[in-house]
Amino acid sequence: MKKLLQEIDEGLERSEALLSGGEVFSGVLGRAEIANISLELPESVRRSVESRCDVRRLSEEAIRSAVSGIRETSARIRRILSVGSRWNDDEWLLIFTLRINICVLTRYLHQRLSKNDTDVLDVRELDGTIRGAAGLRGNRKPFESALRCLQKNALPTGCSRELIERWKGSHAHGKGS
Repeated sequence: MKKLLQEIDEGLERSEALLSGGEVFSGVLGRAEIANISLELPESVRRSVESRCDVRRLSEEAIRSAVSGIRETSARIRRILSVGSRWNDDEWLLIFTLRINICVLTRYLHQRLSKNDTDVLDVRELDGTIRGAAGLRGNRKPFESALRCLQKNALPTGCSRELIERWKGSHAHGKGS
């Protein structure tokens, strides 16, 4: 536990350095990832970490930058899936990672989103695009390979656990291997 807390401290320091250095999206994502991990910690430790990651400590500029980054990340996934009809396991792993980042950020920011920004919370179309692509001929094996890699290497926390379970059945209704 001591090593984990040290890693959390280091992660928060990196996040603050990114925020201070103008890399706002990466800094907010770092905080959001730590807040996500903290959900798995014992309550006494979780409260301490959550207070240090408190979304209310972010500036309006940081919130706007994070929301813009979420939109850009969604667009990036759509661009990847708009080129061709078969993707290799590395491309699927990138798509999964980007989608998990969106999940982590939207959960972290949900309290601070303005009414104009709540569209970033609705990812049904994006998830439908991912599911549809997974079901296209030739994608089953690379999709499953990337999913196994993600399961093996991702922290089993809220967003990754939830999305892995959702993706396990994504290719089941596809049009072949």
